[in-house]
Amino acid sequence: PLVNGRQFPDHGRGEGGSVVAGDRLEPYNDYDLFVVVEGVRRLDLAAMRADLRALGGKLEESIGLEVELAPLRVEDLPRLPFTMMWCELIHGHTVVDGDPSIMGTAASMPPDEMPLFEGLHYLSNRSALLLWAMVEDLPPGRVWKFIHKAWLAVGAALLIAEGRFEVGYGRRMDALAALDMEAGERLELLRRRYQEASAARLRPTDPPSPAEIEQRLCEARYAALSWWGWFEARRTGLPVTDWMRYAVRDGLAPEAATAAPMMVLRHVRLMGLAGLKPLVVAAEHPRMRTIRALPALLDGQEGPALAALVGGGADHRAMALRCLELWRRS
Repeated sequence: PLVNGRQFPDHGRGEGGSVVAGDRLEPYNDYDLFVVVEGVRRLDLAAMRADLRALGGKLEESIGLEVELAPLRVEDLPRLPFTMMWCELIHGHTVVDGDPSIMGTAASMPPDEMPLFEGLHYLSNRSALLLWAMVEDLPPGRVWKFIHKAWLAVGAALLIAEGRFEVGYGRRMDALAALDMEAGERLELLRRRYQEASAARLRPTDPPSPAEIEQRLCEARYAALSWWGWFEARRTGLPVTDWMRYAVRDGLAPEAATAAPMMVLRHVRLMGLAGLKPLVVAAEHPRMRTIRALPALLDGQEGPALAALVGGGADHRAMALRCLELWRRS
């Protein structure tokens, strides 16, 4: 039985954006809804997901915005993994219909205790958008949006590393403003760009000239790489001096050794026998291939080590496209 719907993350936190359409405002951000269900067997979730996906498609046609619907079992709430997605759902949501206290049994996830790997995961996902904009001829508005998303991820990663993460862009902006750390102009630029990106989520603006977009894309790439290196030095305790060496460094992933056999199988399913190389990554989650390769590719580098990570590519663009393909699949 359906218990309730739960809306997240932007509209659920009161941060859904809008655009001007004639003489009125219309919603801008997409809608992600969880339908919280009770007494549903895990075996039945696949069929329920398909039904909800179809319903979301119908709603999209009706309101003109992307709508994603997914089931969430009440029985699974106490065992949810501590990730950014679940943390933001627990601490920032709106109940659309049903019991307003339904999330009361969810696992405890204090935002300021966000696992460090979540910062790396978020930063890598948004850096992939910058790489996409580097190697593909995308519409200016899309690149502008990708640039803003990257700055938001950089700010979140910094706060996670400092144990100051908050749920909500406004709260994160306040937390960034309150940080007392030695980072000079780099931190001031991050604060300005984060504020700009946060405002753009609420009220998007037209993209600037192609020349300025290119300049801002380069700026965002440099910032992502600079803060990525800083973040990884904090997370691993080892400085990052070379992105090619980082790509094949031991011990970057948090997976337990007992998970290695299953991870190897996932690599083989994803890439065939090429998934067995390099050995340093074959026992990690497949997403580590893109995480390891992204900084060097974002820096414009190429080489055999990167080709092995992403499964081929004769030059930088080919390797970048392979990396993006793996990113979408893993």
